[in-house]
Amino acid sequence: MKFLYDCLMICLGSLIIMGSTFAQSESAEDAFVAAHNAYQEGNFGRACFMYSTIIEEGQHSPTLYNNLGIAYLKDNKLGQGILAFERALRLDPNHTEAQRNLAYAKRLIHEPVKENSSGSFWKSIYCSLSSFTWSCILFSLISVAFVFLFMERIHKRLSYVYIALGTFLLIVPVFFLGQSRTHYDAGGNEAILTKKQLGLRVKAQLQDKEAWTIYEGTKVLVKEKKDNWYKIRLSNDLEGWVPAQMLNPIGQVTL
Repeated sequence: MKFLYDCLMICLGSLIIMGSTFAQSESAEDAFVAAHNAYQEGNFGRACFMYSTIIEEGQHSPTLYNNLGIAYLKDNKLGQGILAFERALRLDPNHTEAQRNLAYAKRLIHEPVKENSSGSFWKSIYCSLSSFTWSCILFSLISVAFVFLFMERIHKRLSYVYIALGTFLLIVPVFFLGQSRTHYDAGGNEAILTKKQLGLRVKAQLQDKEAWTIYEGTKVLVKEKKDNWYKIRLSNDLEGWVPAQMLNPIGQVTL
């Protein structure tokens, strides 16, 4: 009897979970339709709210974030729009529409910060492959190196040692490229300014004079946290302190 009771409880639990999942799916679909209709009617604030609600309920997709970004742009919220496009590209770096929309949105920034050419070049390299692909390359290089070391012990050929050493030298840059891509996919410590403008200070205190000004939509790299302040670096390598609440992280800022 206990076995039959356990089976009944398992079946009942499964039905409850399936029903809950179906209800959530129906709710998300209804919210998506409502957001789309609100956008078509020109009620962009309502569309932003509905798309955000879907995301808060645990639904994530590059298309969803891209739609949210478009709605934010229409609602004159440039920073939030750029943040949404950045998150869409975290999920799918090759999402063509999100790439195009982000490029357009960046042109709307009041005074965009010019990106350091060396940083842009490094980023183009590690973003050319996925984290999984970099991991596969790293594993393959390690395997090849050890195979040639093993073969050298059998055949006593110095050339095998040179090949193994050359392979080990390739492992280091591939490891850092893979780490950079993983960090990029996770959002790293990058954040977007969603306020109209913000002054960077040399010291982490409000009394300090503002040294530079950045504008809504600017992407920054969080380098350090001190109390309620973040030390940030701009894409042109300028650094300064800003109040932490003024930034919106692309991923989760972990310091």
